[in-house]
Amino acid sequence: MVLRRISTVIFAMGLLFFVTPDAEAQLFKRVSVKKTEKQISGANRRVKKDQKEPREVRGAVRAQEKKEALQKKQYRRAVRESRERHVSIQSMEVRERMKQDEKERKIREREKRKIEAKRARKSGSSKKYKKR
Repeated sequence: MVLRRISTVIFAMGLLFFVTPDAEAQLFKRVSVKKTEKQISGANRRVKKDQKEPREVRGAVRAQEKKEALQKKQYRRAVRESRERHVSIQSMEVRERMKQDEKERKIREREKRKIEAKRARKSGSSKKYKKR
């Protein structure tokens, strides 16, 4: 009776050992980046890391960056001039009210930033590791 019970337990454990799949640490198998790149681009992956772009390309990129910087500068200037013009065409009472509104807006934003900073400090989200 005891021998039969022991043999049944051993048989069940052996069956579980051989039937269950191997345990893996990852739930899903990760695909390596290099393998994926190889599948996508084939054998044309052999590009030197230190390879420079042609001079024409570098010059075109520099020219484009220069152009974008100039456009940003012109945009900022246009916005500033537009604001100044908008304020200059208002009456004196409206100008004073606009200045006061601007001051109040700055104060509200400053207070909001203070509250957010305080909340962040309180929750400890700025700390990398929390003490236990």
